[in-house]
Amino acid sequence: VFGRLDDLPKEAAVDRATYQLFKVKAGLVVPLRVDGTIEGAVALDCERAERRWLPDVVERMQLMATIIGSALAHKRAREALDAAMDFERMASRIVGDLLVAPRAQQDHVLEAGLREVAQAFGAERATLWQRTAQGPGFTSTHRWFAEGVTAQQDPLRSQKLPWINHQLEQGGVVRFGRLAELPLDAAIDVETLQSLDIGAAVVVPLELAGNVTAAMSIATSREPVDWPD
Repeated sequence: VFGRLDDLPKEAAVDRATYQLFKVKAGLVVPLRVDGTIEGAVALDCERAERRWLPDVVERMQLMATIIGSALAHKRAREALDAAMDFERMASRIVGDLLVAPRAQQDHVLEAGLREVAQAFGAERATLWQRTAQGPGFTSTHRWFAEGVTAQQDPLRSQKLPWINHQLEQGGVVRFGRLAELPLDAAIDVETLQSLDIGAAVVVPLELAGNVTAAMSIATSREPVDWPD
């Protein structure tokens, strides 16, 4: 809160210069909290004259920021719930299509399902992997790539992704929104992912009778990506 620029402390020299640039003479800025996290601010600026901000004005602004933050939190919760329900409906539809599809059409249904899953999360590629019978690693059986994305070799088929392969074989989910999130033990994996233009991915192991027999992945070249839980 400042009724005039001279009210700003010495530490706000850069801020003061910015306000002068935009001809602001007085200001009231209230933090905007959404789900307990400060994500922005609500601001009032005066350009015509300096002014004294009364305590009740400050309190009303704080109340307004609380109302706006609550509304944004409610909106996000509603959107998250809608997205989850849409995903459940999509998954049920894919399973239903697989159950009724003739064997000759099942590959097509799987690839169409991969496309829907990838697009639901804004991914550029989605792949189903079969664990190799001999030796470590996986080989792709079905895949979908967005337009403009070049199909690459099967990185999980070899030990070019040894850390990721090990996590999957142990039944662990691999999720990273940026390559820097991967541990030092995954240095070889990071090099391979960079060569494949993959910046973020989620890889989920698929189990049959308690054994990891396959995996499913979605990936994108973008980073960072905030994959929802």
